[in-house]
Amino acid sequence: MKHLQLLVTTTLFMLAGCGESALRSVSSGYVGCSPDEIEITNDDIGFSNRSWDAACHGRIFHCSGAGKIGMSCVEDRPPVDETLRAVTASQVGCLAAEVEISRDKPEFNRRSWEAVCRGHAFYCSAEARKAISCVEQTAIAPKAPSLGTPETRPVNDRQTLEHPL
Repeated sequence: MKHLQLLVTTTLFMLAGCGESALRSVSSGYVGCSPDEIEITNDDIGFSNRSWDAACHGRIFHCSGAGKIGMSCVEDRPPVDETLRAVTASQVGCLAAEVEISRDKPEFNRRSWEAVCRGHAFYCSAEARKAISCVEQTAIAPKAPSLGTPETRPVNDRQTLEHPL
């Protein structure tokens, strides 16, 4: 454990004097991209800490390292509702501001939700963050309960049947 702390501390002190190339290398394992795919921005060097943003494949991670504590990177994500609104808007041809999300059901490797835009209701689903689809729900008016024909309609509380002729 002490060896790991020493390695992290040494790496951070080395990073204090190193440039973007070293930050890309240490960020790589945390963000899941190779160093040459990572762009570093907002590099801020403090007395015993350093923070920076690492971006790759359209995702942004806020990274930091401090003395013996270590290093971490956390992905910057928009609120879920806004993401679903944007995805739904692109699928149904509306603006994100026009989309209302309801019944969001995240599951393992699958997510489903309902959305309304411009008076139209949609059922949307996503499989493994790849296959996204939204299908318009057609409004089916419920049938009125049948009161029966004049020949079978109950005429009193004993349910007696009388023919109208």
